[in-house]
Amino acid sequence: MYWGVAMKIRTFFLNYWTDVSGSMTIYISMLFVAMLSFFGVAFDLVKYESARTHLQSQIDIATISAASLRYTESPSNIVRGHLATANLDPDVNIRILDEIDTSSHRLVEVSATQTVDTIFMRSFGVFDMDIEIISAAEERVPDVELSVVIDVSNSMGNGGRLTSLVPALTSFYTSLLASNDDVDPNRVSISTIPYDMQVNAGKELYEAAHGTADHQLTFCSEWTDAAYTETGFSTDEQVQAVHAAYKNSNPNANVWEIDLPHCSAEEYDQILPFSKDLTALTDQLDAMKSRGSTSLDIAAKWGVALLDPASRPVINHLSTLWDSDGNAEDRQSVDPGFSQRPVDWNHESTQKVMLIITDGQNVAEHKVKAEFRTDDAANPSHVWYNPGENNVSFIEKTSAGWERMTWKKMWQKVPLETLITETGGELGDYWDTVDSTTKDSRFDLICSAAKDKGIVIFSIAYGASTNGQDSLRDCATNDAFYHTAEPGDIEEIFAEVGAAVEKLKLTK
Repeated sequence: MYWGVAMKIRTFFLNYWTDVSGSMTIYISMLFVAMLSFFGVAFDLVKYESARTHLQSQIDIATISAASLRYTESPSNIVRGHLATANLDPDVNIRILDEIDTSSHRLVEVSATQTVDTIFMRSFGVFDMDIEIISAAEERVPDVELSVVIDVSNSMGNGGRLTSLVPALTSFYTSLLASNDDVDPNRVSISTIPYDMQVNAGKELYEAAHGTADHQLTFCSEWTDAAYTETGFSTDEQVQAVHAAYKNSNPNANVWEIDLPHCSAEEYDQILPFSKDLTALTDQLDAMKSRGSTSLDIAAKWGVALLDPASRPVINHLSTLWDSDGNAEDRQSVDPGFSQRPVDWNHESTQKVMLIITDGQNVAEHKVKAEFRTDDAANPSHVWYNPGENNVSFIEKTSAGWERMTWKKMWQKVPLETLITETGGELGDYWDTVDSTTKDSRFDLICSAAKDKGIVIFSIAYGASTNGQDSLRDCATNDAFYHTAEPGDIEEIFAEVGAAVEKLKLTK
């Protein structure tokens, strides 16, 4: 009997340990619980991400709108106004972290926090999740360093070109300088570079850039071809132009002092660098008179050099030319607010711009040959001078009061036309000529060098010849920045250029 009971018990346990029926039910039950927990957590995370995405998008929309310069309402008010209608959770906390509101610069930085309650994650001890978002937007009209290169050659006096140009440029300057407000009074600087066959840099600028001048009458540079591949002042590639003229305004006046030098001696023809003084800028425009021929290459060289950061020590020097009472010591005194200009290439908030205007094209340039430009008494000219009588002789004079002039001094008294008439010879005996083809090539080189550095170039062909139009079109940054104009529409063209300058966006 006992043996039978023992066998039944043994059989029962053997069957229990070897019976696998119902094991999947347990596995599935455990898997179901895990899956339920997983989907519960996923539900809470989706809920959180949905709330975060909605909050982020609304905050971004609000800050981008608030930073737009087209609005006059404060950025913070625009942010709050938008978010009030954005269907956000009532418990969202909004803070304005930073705000700038000027006519040329708007910035707003906003933070938003929100707590999202969980449903399923509570079983794991996570009752809520926090959202924290920071969004910032900024729109800023970049600071501008502008070189305005203005043709004042003889042909600009025809057809009302110069007289129409002056009021158009005055409006252009007035509009741009209006950006210099109380918050940022030094946002826009304008350098005016008048040119004909040459550019008179002015004493202070010339000597700050190139050292002590050879003479103190006019201050023009004659550069080598290599200089036009560089954007700076290229001091090692230039010499000061001799103060000389082909003829006088009245050849029969017999007054021994040249009055039409290739490098203009008029103050209004000198460069006015880095100015924000509207009165000084417009006074120069009003005083300008047409004279001479056209050198686009030399003009563009000066315009570009004034934007090259390497010229900063020069501008810094000019910014010190003020007396203790704050009065300018020279017409080229630069406002101290511009003492650190021009800024570096690719500066994050500054755009360098050159605007060049001509009604013509490059014309051959003449310059005194090296052997006829010396101040060496051992190599004198063919002309004698009597200072007491202010008289000149083209035949030898040995009597008291007469002296044989050096070439350098002779050119200051005698035009080349008179010298040739009195002593024979021709222009090529005394002067070198840079032909228009070479000057076109130089102009192309300096424009390319400027664009390679990021300078934005606008050009206006103001009734210019076909060749001049081609040169200016190639020089401009793109076709949209090249314009043709006549006296009747020049003001409209300048308005377009001004609007384009103000809308330039930095892409660096």
